[in-house]
Amino acid sequence: MAILHLVLLKFKQDVAAATRQRCYNDERDCREYQEEFENSLLKRCTHLKTLGVDVNPFNVSFRETSKKAGITTANGPENRLGTGHTMPRSGEWIEEFSGYTGFMAQINSHLEGKLKVKVAILDDGVNLDEIEEENQQGDSFSPTQEYWVGPCKHGTAMAKCVRQIYPSAELIIARLDDSRSNDNNDKAEFENLVNETLRNDKANLFGSHPDKGVNHEISRFAPVGLDNVIKICSATDYGAITQENLHTRPDLLLPGENVEGVWNGVPTVRGSSFATAYAAGFAALVLYTLQANKIFSEEDVEDDLEASKLALVIVKRHQGMRKVFRILAKKDAEDITARNCFVRPISELKVDDTFDVDLKKHLRKVVSQIVPQKVLKAKFS
Repeated sequence: MAILHLVLLKFKQDVAAATRQRCYNDERDCREYQEEFENSLLKRCTHLKTLGVDVNPFNVSFRETSKKAGITTANGPENRLGTGHTMPRSGEWIEEFSGYTGFMAQINSHLEGKLKVKVAILDDGVNLDEIEEENQQGDSFSPTQEYWVGPCKHGTAMAKCVRQIYPSAELIIARLDDSRSNDNNDKAEFENLVNETLRNDKANLFGSHPDKGVNHEISRFAPVGLDNVIKICSATDYGAITQENLHTRPDLLLPGENVEGVWNGVPTVRGSSFATAYAAGFAALVLYTLQANKIFSEEDVEDDLEASKLALVIVKRHQGMRKVFRILAKKDAEDITARNCFVRPISELKVDDTFDVDLKKHLRKVVSQIVPQKVLKAKFS
């Protein structure tokens, strides 16, 4: 007897039964069994009012029939059975919390734009013609070029990714010297600067994995290889780490595959650097949220101002920011051993597109979710 693969479609009440042919009589056997199969299924699945069963040999025509029916298979949209889902579009995960960015835009308007969070991009500069906002400043470590001179393709893409997450980010552009003429002291000087920045809680620093595979030790790369830098790898939209990083253990995973609309002249790009830019944008959005909540708490005597201040103090440090990201990845905030945390903030940062809410009340709710009492009470490890 042929093996029948049964697929129940979420939004349909017809059933396609397919058979992989193993002998010339397989299809005939299935058709003879078809009526018995239908009766058995209707008896077991009482919620089905009607049922239509088709028998298709497993060949090209079956694949085409499956696609038309919305059936999915193991290696793509034609192989994930019975979910009723389709493959996520590139950038769909960003669109899912666009309501929250709109909500924060209302907060920004209420605060008359007096709050800004800075995001520094250390890269090959930024093409100012491609950045819509004028909310940026920069400097160049190159002896021959200003931070805005030349194509600056990678740095420009990073800036666009940051602003996809947090459109009001104030960008600090640092163009690195890529002349390859650096002396031997530059690496040590750079590492000392990074360590001092983190030690004095001046910034949260995110570093991109190099995407070079298992034969390249992460400790050879700066800043990602330095202690206390939050290490980022690219993931698919489903949360799977990319092939070239399978044997690494980054702190966080964010989507970085098939990124659209950030590289001029190229439809899609991929890599951990794009995921890292998204992480920086998230961090800025989180800090803005906490700063706005602190201001509202100062205005309302019924609010817990000390708790609002404490939340901001905690998250300004890299230990606290890691906790927030673990929460956004549905992990235990206090689990310092957690790695490969796939960030998916839709539940914590969810705001309906048609929301009509009290701004302060909803902001307090968000803060209580991303910096819960457990985090406020915990000591730094």
